[in-house]
Amino acid sequence: MFGCGGTSKGNGNTAGASSGGSGGGAGGIPGSACGSSGTSTTNCPSYTSCVETSCTTQLKACYGAGYAGGNYSGGACSAYVTCTQACACNSTCIQACSQTAECSTCLTTWEMCAQNACATQFNQCLSAALDAGPGSHTCADLSACCAQQPANMQSDCVQVANGKIDLICNSLYSALSCQ
Repeated sequence: MFGCGGTSKGNGNTAGASSGGSGGGAGGIPGSACGSSGTSTTNCPSYTSCVETSCTTQLKACYGAGYAGGNYSGGACSAYVTCTQACACNSTCIQACSQTAECSTCLTTWEMCAQNACATQFNQCLSAALDAGPGSHTCADLSACCAQQPANMQSDCVQVANGKIDLICNSLYSALSCQ
C-alpha cells in the first residue's frame, strides 16, 4: 500500500518509495526541499521506524549505501532520484521521470518487506488517516501530492490515487500533510 512519511533526522534528505526512510527535515523528494511547507511528513513514526529497522537492506539496494546521509548513488533507483531532484518540486516534471525496470523491481521488493514486517504499524497509520473523516481533497489532489513525497513512497501513493476512491485519497492526503 503506502507509507506514511520519512523521519526528521538531519540534512533535508528523505529516503524512504512506499514507506518512510532516513534523513529529511523537509520531507519530499530525496535531497530536495519539496514537501509540506518545510515541515516533515512524519505522521506515522512507528511505521517509519519499523521500515527503517526491518528493511534497511532493501532501502540500500534501491537508494545506495549512503541513502541515510543523502547520498543516493549506487542504488538501483539513483537515476530516478537524480531526475526527480532536478525537477525542483515541479509535479509535472517529476511525473515525467521514469523508473528503470531494475528500480521498479527493487521498490517492489522493498514494499513487500515493509508490508510483511510492518503491517501492524501500517494499519495503525491507515486507521488514523481514515478517522480524519471526509474532506475536500480528491484523488487528483492526492496524485499531485504523491509527486512531492519521498521517492520510495511515490509508487504506493500513486497506487492509492489511481484507486479513484476520494474518501481514501482525502485521508491519505491529510495523513501526508499535503498542501
